[in-house]
Amino acid sequence: MTRTYNKLLPANMYQSYATGYTYRAMTSGFIDSTDLMAVKSATIKSICGTSFKFTGQNEDFDNLIHHLHQRLSVTKGCDLGHNCRVFEHGLQLPANSWKVIKLMVVLKVNGGLYEWIHCCLPSDIHINSMFSHMVGITEEALININLALVETGLVQGSQYLQLDQSGIPHALVEKLVGEKVTSYTELIEPLVQIQPPPTLGLNDFKHLELEDLIAFLDVALNHSIQGCNVLLWGEPGTGKTQLSRFLADTLGASLIAIKAFGADVHQREVDYDQEKLSSNLRLQHHNLVQRIVSHDEKSLLMLDEAEDILVQQVFNHRASGGKDNLHATLEANTVPCIWVVNSVEDIPASVLRRFNFVKHIFVPDNRVMEGIIAKTTKGLRLSKPFKAQLATKDNVTPANIANAAFICHTIGHQGKQAEALVDSLITEVHQACGFKTNTASYKPQMDFSLDNLNIKGGSKALADIERAMKKHSGIRALFTGPSGTGKSALANHLAQISNQELITVRCSDVLDKYVGGSEKNIASIFANATEQGAVLFIDEVDSLLADRSGASQNFEIQQVNELLTQIDCFEFPLFAATNFDKHLDRAVMRRFDFKLTFECLTSEQLKRLFKTACGRSQITDYQLQQLANLKNIAVGDFAIIKRRQQFSTTKLSAQDCLDILITESNHKQITRPIGFVK
Repeated sequence: MTRTYNKLLPANMYQSYATGYTYRAMTSGFIDSTDLMAVKSATIKSICGTSFKFTGQNEDFDNLIHHLHQRLSVTKGCDLGHNCRVFEHGLQLPANSWKVIKLMVVLKVNGGLYEWIHCCLPSDIHINSMFSHMVGITEEALININLALVETGLVQGSQYLQLDQSGIPHALVEKLVGEKVTSYTELIEPLVQIQPPPTLGLNDFKHLELEDLIAFLDVALNHSIQGCNVLLWGEPGTGKTQLSRFLADTLGASLIAIKAFGADVHQREVDYDQEKLSSNLRLQHHNLVQRIVSHDEKSLLMLDEAEDILVQQVFNHRASGGKDNLHATLEANTVPCIWVVNSVEDIPASVLRRFNFVKHIFVPDNRVMEGIIAKTTKGLRLSKPFKAQLATKDNVTPANIANAAFICHTIGHQGKQAEALVDSLITEVHQACGFKTNTASYKPQMDFSLDNLNIKGGSKALADIERAMKKHSGIRALFTGPSGTGKSALANHLAQISNQELITVRCSDVLDKYVGGSEKNIASIFANATEQGAVLFIDEVDSLLADRSGASQNFEIQQVNELLTQIDCFEFPLFAATNFDKHLDRAVMRRFDFKLTFECLTSEQLKRLFKTACGRSQITDYQLQQLANLKNIAVGDFAIIKRRQQFSTTKLSAQDCLDILITESNHKQITRPIGFVK
């Protein structure tokens, strides 16, 4: 059990050390009998464990020396000396600093020694001489040690040296008198905010390509590179703090959080004084922590939610030192520092360029998210389909999953009950954030099969596309043809077999009511897809790439220009689909490597799908003849049959299925113009 000085019994208050210090002070020549007049008997008892009766005579001086000498002993089984040596080595203090630190500690834990020193305090001229005699070093060495300690910020400068009651922090004293430590970081743990280990691992961050960043930080830690700063930015909940913990854990370093504690090492809570800017307090704490961490033990600093510093210090007139001070901090820090922000929009370029690494942290792709969900929700018994669907949900972050899982574990929900709660919690958060919570997603009604596609000219081009997809090359393909012929299904299938995330772009994702907004949305969509290495699928592309010759407004032309330019620059697979290829701009076709024309089902495909849809229902020759006469039937029409079967209380007969197809075929028939209209 760890010892704490405020719980020690009087008999164990390091009396052997206190007795030795008092004896050496008495024999130093700087104290005489007149200095003992104010000393009480109880004070001596606190020092050495036994009382001493003062008579008021000159003999008291020699008798007290004799009394102390009889009680001199060697303290055994005490780790104070060892811990003080670790402290000296960690801060790279002058030789024998541990002796001075040891005296400071004993003054804290033994009230009798502290009272005796104050009662017998010699004149200012001889203070340093007496203390140097007490610890067994020269006066010059004592002065240098004092200056070094003050420079660390752990003690306050004072002409009375260590006698300042508020000098050494109580938390540090408790560690020094506690159990034997193996590292300096253990000693300063109460003085800093050491972060816990990460809950996410390498596989959860593999989408970020961290190899170069880790290599750089490793060199910076091992060679004490000055001005090493990393900026992690991205939407809230994407795992920036977890990544900081992961980096520290990977590099074998302690991660220390910088708080608004200011420059006072005794401050343990955030200062909420309205007159003090949080940016000033955090920079002061940043400077303090850099002075007290050991450069022999690996440490990383982390400033979470650092917008207050990176913005306030530049634009707020109350900020200490302003922009120049911030620039100097970034260029001169001696401990590598990770700065975490949600946005870089308001951070000046002069600040951004001073970071060695600026890393965008984004929501991982579906494959990584599935792994994070499986790890975070372990024990909740969520179904595989639910976890797969959750991984594809827009704007879901690792923090969303972790919070929802925590609540489910807390109240004991599992299975379907947990799934409902997870979905509800994430939806509520997204609604509060202003995200779209009803974004449409592709939900096939039928299992995909290449046998159900009727592509004009055969499927040789399709085989070439598959090979290119598996190589993750920047192939572009345009799918044209009637609705329901399998264009969207093929795009989703190709992304799935190549194990790539598919981002579907619809007209509503692009168009904006403000001039220039659509172009900005287009650029953002392509930038996001590039960052995630995802496949882009532009559905109903004719609504976005309509022929510019028919445009009546300049912004319509600008939108088409922006989209064409982005397509040219995109280096990952891109698919586009349209039912009206005649409406496309003439410059569109040359942007695509493959143009696949989808047609309605052949008679063989139609017959096979019809038999599958009917199942065991009896099919007559007359029904097959009626089926053969149908025109413009697509695979999507059979999805209607499947949906109708889900809503029916009885199984659909062959005639029911045929009637549905006849209805769909009639809807697609071309109506002949009336009179002279052509």
